[in-house]
Amino acid sequence: MSKSEAGGAKDLVANLIEWAATSLKKGRARVLVTNVARASTANRVRNCIEEGFREVLHLEDLCRAIGVGSRTLQRCFREHYRLTISQYLLSVRLHATHRELSAARPQERSVTEIALRNGFTHLGRF
Repeated sequence: MSKSEAGGAKDLVANLIEWAATSLKKGRARVLVTNVARASTANRVRNCIEEGFREVLHLEDLCRAIGVGSRTLQRCFREHYRLTISQYLLSVRLHATHRELSAARPQERSVTEIALRNGFTHLGRF
């Protein structure tokens, strides 16, 4: 290989490395912005669930409150928390019910009353 060919190959490699580094930086920035937006959406959904878990929650209501479509809402939540919205809602309700049952006196409150209070409307499934 002649000196000019070797110098040309080095320049080509250097240019490829510079191009790849620049492309990766640009791509990562775009992914980061997308991930931040998705995380924000997921966190807003989580806040809505934690505030209203005792009520009947419909996906449409959450979509309206957050301002995104149902697929986007579900995808963002699942990507961020590794749970579906309904799995998370069930978990929040179960934890709240467990806390109340642990603190309650049997003479004052029934299991049924506590379950209904925490959003379990079908006692057979509770």
